[in-house]
Amino acid sequence: MDSWHKKHVDVLSEAIVNEFSYLFEKINNKKDSIYAAALILDDDILTAYLAVSTKESLDNKHKGYKWDPSEWIITVDDNIISNDLNSFIRLMIKHYDEEIVPLYQNGFNYEAEKLNNLWLYTSALMKAKNILITTFGETINSIVFYLSIPGQPEIEINSAKEINDQSNELTELIKYRS
Repeated sequence: MDSWHKKHVDVLSEAIVNEFSYLFEKINNKKDSIYAAALILDDDILTAYLAVSTKESLDNKHKGYKWDPSEWIITVDDNIISNDLNSFIRLMIKHYDEEIVPLYQNGFNYEAEKLNNLWLYTSALMKAKNILITTFGETINSIVFYLSIPGQPEIEINSAKEINDQSNELTELIKYRS
């Protein structure tokens, strides 16, 4: 793992904590509860946004999409909170433009960078979940956190297994994506 990725785990986990905390409190105030939270990534594993689904939204808005986070609509609107994922994505894009793009002139293979990015997002989401458990209590442990890249179920399965403790919800996600 290169030093840029290691150095930015805390920055990314803070952004995830900030966005999730905002959504968690907003949803709790409505007497609803989150069952899953996903970082939805692009194919290059550069950009991401956080989406959650709740028990109530599953009945109303996400019917039939329990484990399809790209269909979930509960996200943080731009510019509502500071130190959000958009702030981190700007850093990630700057890193890509300044440090990765020049490497293509010498036949750079992007696959190693994608693996570094995947490690960064997984590590930061795991760290964020642990911080959220400390902040909000064990109720967070029942929420399945994972990464999602549309069309790549192995990313969802592997990240969910790495980030979460065994639960019925985790088993259901794995079965759905297998």
